Amino acid sequence: QICDSILAERYDWPVETPTHGCFTSDGRTCPTATRLEGLLAALEFLPPEDAERRARVREACDAGVHFLGRSQITVSLLAGAIPRAVLRLAPGHPLYTPAFNRRSTEIRVDYVQHALSALMAHAALEETNR
Repeated sequence: QICDSILAERYDWPVETPTHGCFTSDGRTCPTATRLEGLLAALEFLPPEDAERRARVREACDAGVHFLGRSQITVSLLAGAIPRAVLRLAPGHPLYTPAFNRRSTEIRVDYVQHALSALMAHAALEETNR
């Protein structure tokens, strides 16, 4: 039920956008990473006969991990960091606030920790499936 709830609330970004795989409508990284942590953990115990659910969870995890990888800063002294969001919101966006945009490039240890945890869990899953 939790997996289904997470998947049902997942935002459907177009494939060609930098936000594809993000679970929220505002491009935030940490909510995506925490949901990925849960979904990746669920793949450890979802029964093999629940193939349809496992496939939906796996697709969401693969897309979410790629989103996190694209969000990671790759240059400067901040290389490796994960910002709060990957975009600034336009004034017409329903979640727009000046504060959101000011904080969009903010880096906190929990953003990085949750993203790394999800990336490591996904890498372990990939290794297991080889």
